[in-house]
Amino acid sequence: MRKNSFFTFLFSCIPGAGHMYQGLMKRGLSFMLLFSLIIAISAFLNLSILLVVLPVVWFYAFFDSFNYRNMPDEQRKDVKDEFLNFIPRRLPESLSHMGGKQHLIGGVLCILFGFFLLFNTFVAPYIHNIAMYTHFLYRLLNNLPTLLVAAGIILLGIWLVRGKKGQKEEIADDFIEFVGTKGEDNHGRE
Repeated sequence: MRKNSFFTFLFSCIPGAGHMYQGLMKRGLSFMLLFSLIIAISAFLNLSILLVVLPVVWFYAFFDSFNYRNMPDEQRKDVKDEFLNFIPRRLPESLSHMGGKQHLIGGVLCILFGFFLLFNTFVAPYIHNIAMYTHFLYRLLNNLPTLLVAAGIILLGIWLVRGKKGQKEEIADDFIEFVGTKGEDNHGRE
């Protein structure tokens, strides 16, 4: 049964609510969680640049809701109400085949994130009391998550630019310079 187009429009203005209004509860909840998760992560890490993704999620949810409403009844019956898969289904398989540097990088990132959480929970509150009197230290601690993420992105960029060692471009050994035939210079003139 098709829902009222005016109410579909109103509910679609909130990511996921339009889907829920039409009976797609799991799909609607997925959009709401994704939208809220992006806001929470950007607030936690103090990365307002991450909010650039919000309009993409909003527009996708808005138009997906209207596309579902305008489908013929036969197609609507075939649409399954399931959670959106933001994480690939084959992730556990790919993690089991990981080895070497990927394990090392993942492990180092987990350790750093763990230390950050411990610092933020147990050390930072006491330092914040002291830092209130020192503006520089207060600002540094407030921007520490952004600083760590920025440093990680820069290191990743450097690693990507450098590439693998020994993978430098090889100059072709089969290059032979044209010297011309008898009586011609390099430009083919006599």
